[in-house]
Amino acid sequence: MSKPCTKVLKTDGRPEAELLLYAARTCLDSEETERIRALVREDIDWTYLLRLALSHGVMPLLYRSLNIHCPDAVPKGALDQLQGHFFANAARNLFLTEELLKFMDLLEANGVPVIPYKGPALAASAYGNLALREFGDLDILVHERDVPRAKDLLISRGYRPNVELPSAKEASYIQFRGARGFSRGDSGVCIDLHWGVTLHKKSFSFPIDEERLWERLEPVSLGGRTVHSIPPEELLQILCVHGSRHCWEQLKWICDIAELVRAHQGLDWKRLMEEARSLHNSRMLLLGLLLARDLLGAILPEEVLQTMRADRVVKSLAAQIRERIFAEAGGPLRVFESSLFYLRIRERLWDGVPDFLQMVITPDGKDWEFLPLPESISFLYYLLRPIRLIGKYGVNPLRRSLRRAA
Repeated sequence: MSKPCTKVLKTDGRPEAELLLYAARTCLDSEETERIRALVREDIDWTYLLRLALSHGVMPLLYRSLNIHCPDAVPKGALDQLQGHFFANAARNLFLTEELLKFMDLLEANGVPVIPYKGPALAASAYGNLALREFGDLDILVHERDVPRAKDLLISRGYRPNVELPSAKEASYIQFRGARGFSRGDSGVCIDLHWGVTLHKKSFSFPIDEERLWERLEPVSLGGRTVHSIPPEELLQILCVHGSRHCWEQLKWICDIAELVRAHQGLDWKRLMEEARSLHNSRMLLLGLLLARDLLGAILPEEVLQTMRADRVVKSLAAQIRERIFAEAGGPLRVFESSLFYLRIRERLWDGVPDFLQMVITPDGKDWEFLPLPESISFLYYLLRPIRLIGKYGVNPLRRSLRRAA
């Protein structure tokens, strides 16, 4: 495996994006270290750089790189801001990890098996350090049959659902969705209770064998304890689905891919690629890996690189993301643009159609909360959602998306 050259983004000739791409890595060679030092000596807009790092969730990585390799070259005010954010994030992460372990103990004491999902477990597995990744919520995965019990236990600890649902809607929500958020006001902690590896069970489908996933769990050191979490091959696929679900709008998600690949050099690439093909998930996996390679220098096997080169759609989508990720006009894609992205990210068109419909017409908790309807006329939610979205975003994004799709 050979190390590729990082493709530096052109952002109006500004060096801040290039600096961030080099700094957002935990492992740098001597050439990359010298490039960071050279960039810091340029006319860096530190306010812009910190704002960029904050929006992409990589402030801890930026601080670590600058503090190790060139602290004297960074203006004191900027370095102080980075340091303050770093230690505040570290303290918050330790607090969240403690809360996660307490709740896991409560679940297991009540006979509910649980997997720590993303958040602290990902930070430990990919970065080897809880302080180096930002996470706001805690994610746990339980069996679908255990969702009602897990919900009751969350409520017993003072958590409340983020979206209140009538009791008649609970069963259909569990059947259709794959997660539900809960918050505790006194601490500001949010826990996402998952019973599927994707948010929607009927769209943006990721038909991984979840029972087999539970059998493959691997030990991870977390908060001084050993817990069992998702193995790196499955985690890599799940992260690539998650990044694609959000159109790779944050550099943090690409860092997760690069760091996981770096930390687990014994990945079973053959099994990983075969399972991705069987799940019709290859394009999402390849896109995440290609972005990690192009932007963050991730080292990939030659057989994976050959597969990437053969997929024109993956290369086209990666180019679009590279051009957009640091653009001043960036930010979250609107719902109709995201829907078009979902159609292209699938190998088979019919896999992408449910994703498109999920975004545009399928109701969710916000629609139910926006206008409570009796069960007898709940079908009207499918008409209400597009009207609500057009009211929120306007009709022009829909027209542009349809023109592109045509």
